[in-house]
Amino acid sequence: IPEALLLRDIVFIFQGIDGQYIKYDKSSSYIIDSKAFCSALQRELTEYYRFIAVLEAQVAKVADGQQVESHGPSLKRLFVWTQESLLKLRMMSVLVECCKQVRGGALVSTIYNYTNHGDPFIQQFINNTLEEVSRPFFEMLQRWIYGGELEDPFEEFFVACDPNVEEEDLWQSKYTIRPDMQPTFISSLLAKKVFTNAGADKGKRLSKPANTLYRHNLTGTLEAAIRASNAQYDDPDILRRLDVRLLESSFGEAGWDVFSLDYHVDSPINTIFTPHAMQQYLQLFNFLWRLKRVEHDMSSAWRRNMASARNLSQIE
Repeated sequence: IPEALLLRDIVFIFQGIDGQYIKYDKSSSYIIDSKAFCSALQRELTEYYRFIAVLEAQVAKVADGQQVESHGPSLKRLFVWTQESLLKLRMMSVLVECCKQVRGGALVSTIYNYTNHGDPFIQQFINNTLEEVSRPFFEMLQRWIYGGELEDPFEEFFVACDPNVEEEDLWQSKYTIRPDMQPTFISSLLAKKVFTNAGADKGKRLSKPANTLYRHNLTGTLEAAIRASNAQYDDPDILRRLDVRLLESSFGEAGWDVFSLDYHVDSPINTIFTPHAMQQYLQLFNFLWRLKRVEHDMSSAWRRNMASARNLSQIE
């Protein structure tokens, strides 16, 4: 068989197409459930097909007699030229085989476990893949930490939310840690800290215009704040009565101006804490809340000033 025909068949095989003399093995097929992982694979395959297109053009020139075989592609040269691409394909095959039954945090963990490979080329390839695959995970992590928001429709994050929890168990049982989705590079201690400190940047949310806030979002922030404080150990009945109230907003007001805590009372205690008494408590809370806002603004200003001072000292 002429070498030129074998070269043509090999180029076909590289694209998953049967050649005249060499046939493609179609026995292996996988279903990948992660869009991020598929995107990472597609990026590598795009580079691979670009390389194959160059090879195909050179092989076609040899077959048409436009290029001298001694200077063009040969089986030996093809073997050398394709080593890097074939190594990537083998690694992609290994990752697909290992990841076909996992998703979310478990998928990130599986790929992360390959980052300690001794070959620098493979290590770089794995790191690039991991960076793209883990991007959705870290976006969810960021929203959870800074906003107390959990947007996980496919249950891929290591914090789980049960929307069917009864009202009396809201604070204790609505959110739990999902161990099988916890990445291996996040220790149990760190995972617990992330779990309890959700919504740490609540001041950022309350600085938004008042007309952009929604009660259900702030309720989630309140839940996160309780879990991150000693209030989580209070009587469940007390926590169940806590709620968020948004006052009527005026033009130009921020979330700080309309946010208020509410406490639901019923019989027989409502004979003492009448609506008038609760209104007085609300006024007291609003005063203390404004003091808290001043404290928050002063702390933020102090942090900015300290950061500026450090930057100036480095310049000097």
